[in-house]
Amino acid sequence: MEPAEGSRIVLTPRKYPLELRDRAVELVASSGRPIAHIADELGINRETLRSWVRRAEADRGQRPELLSSDEREELKRLRRENSSCTAPTRSSRPPRLFSPRSCAPRGAEMIEGG
Repeated sequence: MEPAEGSRIVLTPRKYPLELRDRAVELVASSGRPIAHIADELGINRETLRSWVRRAEADRGQRPELLSSDEREELKRLRRENSSCTAPTRSSRPPRLFSPRSCAPRGAEMIEGG
């Protein structure tokens, strides 16, 4: 089945097994070879392997400028909490416009200036 004219095909990212990730990151760390060479040998996108290596280095504390996986998860959780606290609730109403009639005591007549 072909896509309709004018539509785009969106490819989902390829998922790699965790064992392959761990092995590839360890190979980069232990071999001293360029990430690009190892990625090509294993059939992994170079930038994907580079991001795995950076994340592993952050988790080991070798890259203090990057968040570790635990810190990243905590940040996600806090952002979700924050958005749920600041989201308008169902009972929230828009502010009413000021009307002198709404402030006048019952039975009082309004005097029009003129």
